Amino acid sequence: MSPDLINEIKSKGYWRVVIRPSESYYKSDRIALEKLSEIVDNNQIQLRGWYYPHIDQGDVSVSSQNSIASGCTGFEGIFEYWEFFTSGQFAHLFSIKEDYIIDEPKKEQILKSIFYNRTPPADLDKFFEVVSAIYRFTEIHLFAANLVQLEQYKDVGEFEISITIHGVNNRLLFFWDWGRDLSMPYVCKLKDDQISFNAKYRKEDLIAKCNDIALEKAITTFKMFNWSNPSPQVIRGDQERLLQRRF
Repeated sequence: MSPDLINEIKSKGYWRVVIRPSESYYKSDRIALEKLSEIVDNNQIQLRGWYYPHIDQGDVSVSSQNSIASGCTGFEGIFEYWEFFTSGQFAHLFSIKEDYIIDEPKKEQILKSIFYNRTPPADLDKFFEVVSAIYRFTEIHLFAANLVQLEQYKDVGEFEISITIHGVNNRLLFFWDWGRDLSMPYVCKLKDDQISFNAKYRKEDLIAKCNDIALEKAITTFKMFNWSNPSPQVIRGDQERLLQRRF
């Protein structure tokens, strides 16, 4: 896989996701190399038009002696690169697609169509859509819950999930649905320019509570944008629409 794709993803806002057995359960040869592609294919989350993770059938390849990789470039602002290792680690980079699909006219539409109590700062040019983030957190944890149930992980009692959203400073929350308003411009002001989660989960908890874990991370993310009171009920409703395919 060309390093140009990774460089493109990292040139703007992006997500980095790692799902793996905890260190005490590490095995370099947990999964046979020839089984890796089949596992991703059979366990990807297919709840909407763009599956998680995306599998470009023309470009899944052996990337090293112990991993496979795939990527895609630019479809509706989506740039992705993922790699799956014989150790059972899945690593994924993907763009914040708002950075690619929101041009100047759309920016003006977002800023003018939402009735804030305050005027957003004039220099805002980065955006983060609420419902898309809820969907992404949910798909990541559903995929993780699928993986941990595989025969290849039967001896693993604990898993680590790391999620980092890069390029968040001076980024504005918004809804694509113009009928849903935020009461003021919620803007992230984190100086280190990233929102990070790194947690370990017992296998049983990850399977049983994957949707709740996803919601907790989504809510925490929105709070990092200075939205102090996002409604858990409303956010769960958005998640339910994804799970029931009601868009």
